[in-house]
Amino acid sequence: MLSRRAIILALSMAALGLTPGPVLAHCGPHVKLAGETTYAMEMDAIRQLKVANVQLDATYRTLLALLDPAGKKLLIKAERTWIQYRDEECNFNADQYRGGSLSPVSYGTCQIRLTRQHECELQLMVRDYSPH
Repeated sequence: MLSRRAIILALSMAALGLTPGPVLAHCGPHVKLAGETTYAMEMDAIRQLKVANVQLDATYRTLLALLDPAGKKLLIKAERTWIQYRDEECNFNADQYRGGSLSPVSYGTCQIRLTRQHECELQLMVRDYSPH
């Protein structure tokens, strides 16, 4: 099921005549992990999170390069706050499995999902700030 945020984003983009296109193809809310054991799923989550973080970092650096000094300062502060939010949200998310082997898997899938979603948000900002 799509998150409320994803639905609002999709409707807003449609209203503006924008389509996600191939650049935003990975922005879906679902995270699929490979493996039949929790250990294997955890290892796949670590791998996928590394990839998501590389993509996020690249998009962040692209956006940062488009901003003036005041905008850069605001973006840096916003990113620090977002990282804190992501970590706390995922701690809460994983807490439903407190003490169990699914806790780190839940934490990892949450981190992947939120990181991918945020990278997509930054891609949209890059598009908005790019010279037309």
